[in-house]
Amino acid sequence: MAAITTGSKTVTRDVGPSHTAAQLTAILAIPVENLTIAQLRVLEEAVRKVSSGHEPKATIGGLFS
Repeated sequence: MAAITTGSKTVTRDVGPSHTAAQLTAILAIPVENLTIAQLRVLEEAVRKVSSGHEPKATIGGLFS
């Protein structure tokens, strides 16, 4: 079963110099099943840099808004 995502996922702030809001917005626009391993790694690195990125109930969309 494929994952389904809906809605706008616009990142409003840069997470760091190598993780810009534009880059993260572009990655989040890609359906989950079509992400490359490299794109997943970018998301993983960005999540680690956000203060609440280790919260079990946090969502990726919520972390970057």
